[in-house]
Amino acid sequence: MDNNLKRHRLLKILAGKYIKVNLKEENALGVSYEDLRDKLNCGQGELLELGFALREEEEIDFHDAHNIKGFYCKEKGIASFNTKKYVRLNEKLIFDRVKNLVQTLIPILSLVITIGVITISEIRLNAKQDEIERIENRLKEIELIIIHNEQQSIQTDAPENDLSQN
Repeated sequence: MDNNLKRHRLLKILAGKYIKVNLKEENALGVSYEDLRDKLNCGQGELLELGFALREEEEIDFHDAHNIKGFYCKEKGIASFNTKKYVRLNEKLIFDRVKNLVQTLIPILSLVITIGVITISEIRLNAKQDEIERIENRLKEIELIIIHNEQQSIQTDAPENDLSQN
């Protein structure tokens, strides 16, 4: 990811030099490896890796003239710099990674939410079932009290009925 931005910065340095030479502000087209390492804040190996990738795309080439050993920018490199080819590649890479992350997270979050909803529903259902059970038990108690009261009422009313018939 960072390599794409470093490629863009390398092209920026080399394109700037290319423009200065075309404006006849400078004579040498190339930028030395040492200057490039300092400006890009990288080692020789990383610089060569960046350079080889850009050389493979025919955007830069090796320079060895005017006592400067390094790289110079070709017209294709200028076009790549102006169109921000490597910045766009970097943005696409970031976008693709975020997209993949989101495509992974959405199903997982959906599953977690579903499990949460089911768990909450079961808790509520259990609470309602407990309440229904409590109400049923209370109704049974009331029924027993009513039956008991009716039986006592019948027993107390029974002797009076027997006396009134005599």
